[in-house]
Amino acid sequence: MSDAARYIELCKNDVRFCFKNEFKIRTYDPKTMRWNLCPLQLNPEQEHLLQVIERQMKERGFVRIIIDKARKLGMSTFIQALKMHTCMFNPEGHALTVAHEESATRELFRIGKRIAENIDPRVSTALKAKAKGNSLEWMNGSRAECQTQGGSPDSERGSTPNFLHISELPSWESSRRTT
Repeated sequence: MSDAARYIELCKNDVRFCFKNEFKIRTYDPKTMRWNLCPLQLNPEQEHLLQVIERQMKERGFVRIIIDKARKLGMSTFIQALKMHTCMFNPEGHALTVAHEESATRELFRIGKRIAENIDPRVSTALKAKAKGNSLEWMNGSRAECQTQGGSPDSERGSTPNFLHISELPSWESSRRTT
């Protein structure tokens, strides 16, 4: 196996390695007062969550976690990074984020899109085309979407996401659309 192939396998099988070496997120530098793209370095809270996810996958084969009021800990960024990793390295995956309002939907989508567009194309499966709406599709058949709650009750009927992020669930009732 070549060095390049080993590197790609490492990115596929070691999320921490992939995040640190390939995934770029937007961070604010107070010294320069500018936003920059920087490697995703897990903070202690993100690392703890990843350990819980790994344990649940090992013990149950699936993950179900509720995160209470995690403000400014990078949880949404971390979850969107996991979503992108899932789609990039797992054929025919469907990863879905559902947010409570349009502005949150757009921001969550931008986080994942930024990661997908800035990874070395030799490492990940290529995107099929530019983003359409709040959806990305990869050549391996995977897709990642962000939607806003409150649309048609049938909007996801027939869909079976293998990765689901429900954002700001307590806010759903107050922002629910009435038809």
